[in-house]
Order: sequence, then structure tokens, then C-alpha cells
Amino acid sequence: MKLQTRFTLILVCLLLALMASLALLDYQRLRKTVYRQTLDKARDIRSLIMATRRVYHHQFLDSGLPLNEKTVGFLPAYSLSRIARDFQNWSESGMTFNTVSDRPRNPNNAADRVELEAMEFFRSHPEEKERMVLIESGPGGAFYHYSQPIWIEKYCLECHGPRAEAPPSIQARYETAYDYKEGDLRGLLSIKLPATQLSTTVWQHWRSDMILFAPALALAWLAIGWGFRQLFLKRFQALGSAAQQLADGDTTARAALRGNDELASLGKIFDRMALHVEERETELRKAGRLYQTLSRTNQLILRLENPEQLYTQACRIMADYGGFQLACVALVEEGKAASLSIVAAEGPAHRYLEELVGSDCAGLQDATETLASGRPRVCHDLLTASEGCGCSQMARRYDLRSSASIPLLLEDRILGTLLLYSDETDAFSPEMVSLLTEIAHDIAFAHRNFEREQRLRLFHARVEYLTHFDPLTGLPNREHLASQLEQSLARSARHGHWGGLLHIDLDHFKRVNDSYGNSAGDTLLIQVGQFLEQNTRDEDSVARIGSDEFLILLEELADRQLAATDRAMEIAEKLREGIDRVYRIGEKEIHLRASIGIALFPLGEAVAEEVLQQAGAAVHQAKAEGRNCARFFSAELQTTALERLALERELHRALEQRQFTLFYQPQTDDRGRLVGAEALIRWNHPEKGLVLPGWFIPLLEESGLIRQTGRWVIEAASRQAKTWQEAGLWPEGFHISINVSAAQLDHAECLETLERIVNEAELEPDSLELEITESALLNDELETASKIRHIQRLGFNLSIDDFGTGYSSLARLARLPVSTIKIDRTFIQEMLEDPRSAALVESILDIAHRFRLDIIAEGVETREQLAFLSDRSCPYYQGYLFGKPMPADMFERDWLGPESRKQRDEGSA
Repeated sequence: MKLQTRFTLILVCLLLALMASLALLDYQRLRKTVYRQTLDKARDIRSLIMATRRVYHHQFLDSGLPLNEKTVGFLPAYSLSRIARDFQNWSESGMTFNTVSDRPRNPNNAADRVELEAMEFFRSHPEEKERMVLIESGPGGAFYHYSQPIWIEKYCLECHGPRAEAPPSIQARYETAYDYKEGDLRGLLSIKLPATQLSTTVWQHWRSDMILFAPALALAWLAIGWGFRQLFLKRFQALGSAAQQLADGDTTARAALRGNDELASLGKIFDRMALHVEERETELRKAGRLYQTLSRTNQLILRLENPEQLYTQACRIMADYGGFQLACVALVEEGKAASLSIVAAEGPAHRYLEELVGSDCAGLQDATETLASGRPRVCHDLLTASEGCGCSQMARRYDLRSSASIPLLLEDRILGTLLLYSDETDAFSPEMVSLLTEIAHDIAFAHRNFEREQRLRLFHARVEYLTHFDPLTGLPNREHLASQLEQSLARSARHGHWGGLLHIDLDHFKRVNDSYGNSAGDTLLIQVGQFLEQNTRDEDSVARIGSDEFLILLEELADRQLAATDRAMEIAEKLREGIDRVYRIGEKEIHLRASIGIALFPLGEAVAEEVLQQAGAAVHQAKAEGRNCARFFSAELQTTALERLALERELHRALEQRQFTLFYQPQTDDRGRLVGAEALIRWNHPEKGLVLPGWFIPLLEESGLIRQTGRWVIEAASRQAKTWQEAGLWPEGFHISINVSAAQLDHAECLETLERIVNEAELEPDSLELEITESALLNDELETASKIRHIQRLGFNLSIDDFGTGYSSLARLARLPVSTIKIDRTFIQEMLEDPRSAALVESILDIAHRFRLDIIAEGVETREQLAFLSDRSCPYYQGYLFGKPMPADMFERDWLGPESRKQRDEGSA
């Protein structure tokens, strides 16, 4: 519905409401006027009747006439009753009047229901002088009833007072209406005026008024409608028409309203908005071209595979779709952070750059400044050249007016810059620069992806290589040789040939690393690998499968097993003898030997993994028989190998199910006073019972489980130490010693693990003493020394375990921040029978005293051993003579309880 129609309807409704209100008000006014006129008429009649009544009353009394049938008509009640009846014969108004009473002497003066109600009203409201009410349901229809009370006055008592005092003629004629008092209600004057005639009068007057109102309201409606159209409707239509044009895409539409009122202000606001929309539409068209450029650039990124094509086609898209006169990419020259090389340029003005680069003009200054700041730089007017970002003469020649330099940013460096030139001044708004920055970011992102893909291809090639080859020697690894072995097994089974697998283990190679360093060990491994390749057949395969282990796959040795056995042993011995020589590594000469295990195939239905295990079992047998020899696999070796595999699985299960426990062996002085305890691991095997560490520790080290087990030992010992401390069972100066393996110390997270464990247990680090074997100190000496110093700074006590069994030097010992050394038990057990062991023990004691180190003798089992050590000032001992390793509760009872400590103190005293 249109606004004009709505306004017309609203105006009509308002005028109708106004007319209805006026009509109602006029009707009410006329009713009140007629009511007042009727009341005045009733009052006039009342005055006449009451005057007549009073005159008749006094005339009758003053005449002295006797009351009889002839004179009774002179009484007021009788005379007025007759006048009222006769009045109806003379008047056509329908009005009646009479004086009535509830105790009439004349029956014609008896009050009806309406008149009795009026008498009750006046008795209840004696202050009221008159009453007029509308009676809706009278005998002749509705009428107004006017009533005025007639009160007993003094002169009335002459006839209505006590009966005895009334005139004789009154007494003789009437039996009622006596005994009134002055002020009593005798009756009332009752006047009844028909309401129909009055309503007709009101309606006639009201209709006349309405006939006059209607033309006036019609004129008012026309005047208001004309004013609304001129002041509002036409201007709203102009504003709406302009808005519709703007909505239809005509951004030049304007309302152009005149005046200074609110509607004119709204028109001016609309015109400003339309101007802004027009400007914004221009920006959006530019942005639309840029978004199309961005979309096409992203499609290029997904499609192209090298950055050169990307730069060229991206510049072409920006010139064709972005509307730029020139688009180019300039990259930072390698090794020259402030020098740019233009790698792509497209657009009608592409020769501008050629002239610019070949001239003395500093036209690329904006690009170099972008490199320096890492932020976009915009030149809004190239012709003025006030910003130093272009050469005005060349710019004018190529119709270039503004430019922008957007950096191509990577996370860690600026790749280059994206240069854009437009033929419009101030063409590069902040929004456009933001979109161009996004395009530049996508180009840089694509460049980074190209680099990553190139690195990824190299990485995958490297991973593929490392999957099958050893990075040190370049030989195939275990997985690669296992695949070749699987194929060889298939060929042997198919053609009936016998083949062999040699497992070569370099004897005591760990000592080479410990004594000469890992670099020398690596050089030696490379030389051994080269020797093996040079001394095997072309059809054979050589692989390195471990730090000092090699495999050689011998293809088609013979058609019969016996011949294959002889040929395999011949090759193995030749290789063993070739390895058994002195190698020169720099200035060092290293003598190397090897143990070789031999497995022939096919034996039964053995698969590749089983043949590898058989060769491994054979080399273990060769090492067990004295090393530097070659041995064939046998059924007994197979059983041993299976037992080792089963034991390794049980060790995994033991660690998961917490089957390990800690025993504690006391450490004392020469009088048996407790100074510490060593935590020793035991295995509560569910079937074999308590298993000693000598049986499973070597396999833990070979399988790599030693790090996880060692971490558990430190955690368990820390918790036990905290428990004893909280229970008040921790003697002054007491500590728990824990063995730390070389594998644990070499692990990258060793320090973090130690610190985390004591923090979680809320334990002071000096409550623990970490025992490190002398051989572990020889691995990568600088790295190991750094870790040991870090461990000491954390607060741990440090000791060297099994001192004298390694190849340490006094200079190395002096550099290490250790506080204690422990003499290995083998020297203690042999020192009383072997003079060399005794001399070694004495030397270790002397070294400890000179370096001011504490020393503990391990494995003290007899009093003779104690006496020997005590005579040479050994301060601390550990061994069965003082106490065996025992569970924590037994150690607490025998060594930490108050009674046990008291008895030892008394014994030592």
C-alpha cells in the first residue's frame, strides 16, 4: 500500500473520529440543554401549583365555611387534584401533575410506586429541595419525574395535628392524616413530563448541527491533504525515486531536495551517501579486478611446478586482469641483500623498466626501500617525482602515474618485491594495497612451497637411501640384505643351490671408540667395509647391520651341502685373516680381529629372519669360544638363540608389569657405622623367583631396555629415600647410591630425566649418589664431562664405579667433578693372593688420598680383607662382611630403626 493511500486512510479515520467525537459532544450538550429547559419548566409549574395550593388553603381556613360536600373542593388537595385532571383536557403536552401522599385523605392524591420512591428519597435526604429523574418504563413510555417535598408547616398542624385540635368538620369527615408534627413529610408535588418529545427536540437540533459540521470537515480534509502532498509526499517521492535509481545501479542519482527542514537534511544525507557509493563502486570494480587476479594467481600456484613460470604468468595476469600498465617481480640476488634482479615483467609499459635500469635515474628506489623496511611502499604521483620513486619524464612517456612496491615476505627473509604501475594518479588505495599484499604473500608462499618440495624430494631420496643403506659406509643395511636373502632363499629352493650368510663381529671394537674416540672408530669401520666389498664376489652382498657388525650374503656356493660348507668356511677364514691386521688411523695404529658366524641355507623351511638369527647365534658361539674364529650354526645354538629371544620378551613384560624390585646393601666405615646404601635391582620372576642381575643386565644392555630400566631404578630409589626421610629414618650424611649405565648417560634427555624425577619425588638431589662406570667416562669425553658437571650443579653426588677396570688417566680423573671412587670387587677378592692386584689396590688408595676423594672398597667379605684395607687407610666398605643386599623393609629394620642404630653405635664405641 502506498504512503499516499495510507495517509488518506489515516486522515479519513481521524476526521471520522473527530466528527464522531464532535457529534457525541454536541448530542451530550443538547441533552443537557433540554434537560435544563425541562427542569426550568417543571420548576415554573411547581411554583404555580404551590402558590395555588397555599392560596386555596388560606382562603378555606379564613372563610370559616363548614366542610361538607359542597365546600370540600376548596381544600388544597381536592382543588389541585381536580385542576390536574382538568389540565389534561386542555394541554396536549402529555404532562401531568398532582400533590400526592402516602397517607392521603383524598384517594386521588394517593402516591404511586415512583412517587413513593421519591418520598423515601426525601426522607433519606431531607436537605434536598427537589428531584428530577428519567423513568424509562412508565405507563405511557419514558418520562421525566420532577418532585418537590411538602413538609408540615405550622399552619398545617391546624388540620393535620392532633385530631382533637382539628376543626370539627375535619374531624367529622376524615379518619386519617392526623398527628403530624412540624417538619414531617406530608407528601410531595409530582410533575411528570413525557421524554419522547424532549428526545425528538434533541435529535432535531443535533441533526441541524451535523448538517453544518460535514462541509467544514470536508474542507479541512482537502486542505490537510493538499498540504501533506506539497510538504511531504512530493519530496518523499523525489527521495524514493533517487533511492530506486541508486538501487538499480545508477550511482549518479541524487535527491536534490531544497529547504532547511529535517526532510531536506535527509535528502542531503542521501546525496552524500550516493556519492560515497559511487566512489566505493569505483573502488570495488578495481578490487574485483584484483580478486580475479588473486583467484587466477592461486590457480597458477596449484598448476605450475616451477617458480619462473609462476612469476611470468602472475605478472601477465596482473597486467591483463588487474588493469596495470606494468607488473614485474624482482628477486634479491643471492649473496647480495640489497641488490635486485628483475625475473619477470609484463604489461604495455614493460620497456619502461629496461630504460629505467639502463639509466641513471633512481627509479627503483621504492623497491630497495621496500627491501629495507619489509613494508609496502606507494608512489601516488610519478610525474611530480616528489617521493623519489620514479623518473617523471620516462613515466610520462609510458603513461604511468602511480606505482606500488609490495614485499614478497617469507618467515625468515624478504624474497624480493612485486612492482606495479598504473595509469591513474592515486590508484593504490589502502584496500588495494592490502589485496596486493595478499597476492604477494601467495606468490611468496608458492615460492616457499617450491623450495620445500625440492627439499622434500631430496629428503625422500635420502630417506629411501637410509632405509636400505648405512650412512657411514654406504653399504646396504639389515633390512635391505634381509630382502635380498629372502629372494636368495627362493632361488636356492627353486634351483637346488646352497648359499650362506656370514655374520662378522669386530672383536673388542668398543675399546677402539673408548680409547681413540668415535672418529677413529668410524674411519676403521669404513676401511673394513671397503675391504669386505673388495674381497667378495660380484654376486655376493655386503651389509653393515650394527656399530661393529657386518653381514655377507654368499650366493650359490655349491649344489651340495658339504661343498657349500667347505666353500663358506674358506671364504670366512680368508676374510677373518684379512681383517686380522694393524690399521693406521692418522698417527694411531690399531690392531683389529673379528669373530664370524656362518649359517647355510636352505635348511628345512627356514625364512630370512631365521637364517639371520642362526648366523647371529653362530657369531655368539665364536665369541664365546675365544673370539677371532669362525663357527657354523648348530641346533644347540638355535636353542640358545630362542632362549635369548624369550628372555628379552620376558624382560619387556617385567618392565610393564613392575616385576623388578630394589635391594639395598649397606655401606659403612671400618667400625660398621652406616654411611650409605647401594640400590641394586632384582627381578621377581613369576616362575623362576628372584633373579640376580648378572643373568639379565647384559641382555638389558643389548636390547636397549637399560635406559627404561635405569629410569625406573632412579624413580623407585627416590621414592624410597623420600619415604625414609619423612619417617625420620634418614641418618645424617646418609645417601643412596644408584648405578647409571653408559647408555643412560649418553641419552639426550638424561639431565632432564634426573631433574624431573627428584622434583616429582620432592627430594633433595644430594640424597642420591650416581655411580658411573669408568668405561662410560671414556665415551665422547668432552660431552660426558659436560654432562657430569651439569649433574653436579643439579646437586647430585657422583662416584666412579669399578675404578681400575678401564683405561682412564689421572689427567682425566682430575678434570671430572667426582667425589668418590669405588674399587672393583675383582681386585678386592684377589689382592691377598695376587701381588699385582694388591699393588693396584694400594695405588688406587694412594690416588684417592692425593686427589682428596672418598673411596669405597666393594666386595669385602673377610676380616683379612678388611684388615688389609684398614691398614692402608681405606675409609668406607661394602660387602657381605657388613651386610648382604636386602629388601627395603628388612634394611629399614636392621639398619635404620632406632634400636639397630643404637646397637651399632654402642658396638663401634
